[in-house]
Amino acid sequence: MMHRPTHKILWQSLRGAVGAVALLLVIALGGCVTKENSRPANAAPLEYHGPQFLHGTIGSMALMRGMEPIIVSNFGFVAGLNGTGSAEIPPYLREEIINLMTKAGVKDPLVWLSDPNTTLVRVQGQVPFGAVKGDRFDLLVTAIDSQTTSLEGGRLFQTELAKGGANTAGMYRMRSAKGSGPLYLQPLAETQTDAAPQRRRAVVLAGGVCTAPRKIEIILRQPGWSRVRTVADRINERFPHENRTTRFFDTAIAETNQKIRINLPGRYRGRAEEFIHLIRHLFLERGETFQKMKAQALADMLVKDQEHRREVLLTWQAQGNLIVPVIRRYYNHPNLGVRLTAIEAGARLNDSAAAKPLKNLSLLDDPQYRFEVARILKFLPDHLVGNRTLLALLDDNEAAVR
Repeated sequence: MMHRPTHKILWQSLRGAVGAVALLLVIALGGCVTKENSRPANAAPLEYHGPQFLHGTIGSMALMRGMEPIIVSNFGFVAGLNGTGSAEIPPYLREEIINLMTKAGVKDPLVWLSDPNTTLVRVQGQVPFGAVKGDRFDLLVTAIDSQTTSLEGGRLFQTELAKGGANTAGMYRMRSAKGSGPLYLQPLAETQTDAAPQRRRAVVLAGGVCTAPRKIEIILRQPGWSRVRTVADRINERFPHENRTTRFFDTAIAETNQKIRINLPGRYRGRAEEFIHLIRHLFLERGETFQKMKAQALADMLVKDQEHRREVLLTWQAQGNLIVPVIRRYYNHPNLGVRLTAIEAGARLNDSAAAKPLKNLSLLDDPQYRFEVARILKFLPDHLVGNRTLLALLDDNEAAVR
């Protein structure tokens, strides 16, 4: 028996409400493909035009390809409506929908197709960057027939999804995901003046499943086997893959004299974007003397100007534990921007000495800093002082902090 979601459940599912808006916006814009991401591997070398202090990082030597989200789609079938569906199906989709229902185990698809409790829908989803097989994502489901008035109470039959899959020409696309599950409508749909179109649109929370991993590639600005191997070796040295067995499998694999394929380590699953940013901010040169010198230079720059706080944070984190003694000097810096950047870098590098300065920041009157403390403490999950600080913040006067 199919149960209709109540408004109470919908309100509790804040993720679904926000996800629907975000998903709809991204799909409407058609994704975000930058020139860097879409640049072919055999294009002429490009010069680096980023900040001078990042010269010598892998990001200054290479472009990252495959970082844009991929929109997958297809037509699907929804059942379980309360007489608000439609039996009308365009001829060019009829055979495809019948095959879909047959695969789902429906014995008499024609009977179902004539039922007003069913309808044809367009299914769309955004496969996140770095997704691997089995990762889940939300789906946006939209009724395509004008006679369907509401998708409330419906459930999406499993349908295969592909880039450009929902095309009226019925062209074959390489399937890379699938989706199914119960539909959830926007909680405010009934009270809005434009409620009618809103009720013809719903979300399947975590209804999409990746069936093929997303490719992540690094394309060097200037080709060369020696250079590409050096870059791959540096990545593998700093971020070794937990499943590496031979030199033929690791986090970074040099495939051509310009292209490196990235195998996402399991500890970064769901955080692929963060991982790629760390690679981009990793200096090719190594060694304790160089890394500490560079960390100090970044600290000096940060003290003068906090414009590049995020870049400094990522660069410190990318260098690893060798530079922790340098950034500890700034855990109690009088400038709060400098202090927060240093403390967060230390926490990300699992420096337990960052917990006490975080506790001190949690006592400030400005709730924004207490909020930042709570956010940063997730990087120190096993620290006693950190956990006590979090428990205290659970009783904070500001709702946003709690």
